[in-house]
Amino acid sequence: MKRAIAVVVDTILIGLMLTGCATTQSGQPGVTFNTTDRGKIKSAIINDFKKLEFKVVSETSDNLILEGRRLGYTGRDTMHAILRMVTTDGSTTVTAQAYLKSEGSFGRDQYTDEITYSLTGTELLKILQRVKVQVESK
Repeated sequence: MKRAIAVVVDTILIGLMLTGCATTQSGQPGVTFNTTDRGKIKSAIINDFKKLEFKVVSETSDNLILEGRRLGYTGRDTMHAILRMVTTDGSTTVTAQAYLKSEGSFGRDQYTDEITYSLTGTELLKILQRVKVQVESK
């Protein structure tokens, strides 16, 4: 039994080492792009999310908030994907958080249930990795 647990732990650790820039120190899904051109990164992210029928809710120089159907699930739940960009020494790291939409008081929508560390976070990471390949191949 102990050997089986050790094999599982080793497998997980090797997987984490192989993913490299797949998560940040905070544990959030994230990818480091080998460019400081945030406009190029944002454009590629928006285009990829539009294919999944997401819309841009808010955009600043550091953040991008997108809304669409919850990634990784077949239901009709709506989510917000919050993407943050930090540029340092010739690269830009994009981290992602996801929140589930729920009805708040007085009929107002709210996003309070964090779903970053679920299948949704895995799907966000896949999208960011795909965008990285697109951005860096141009």
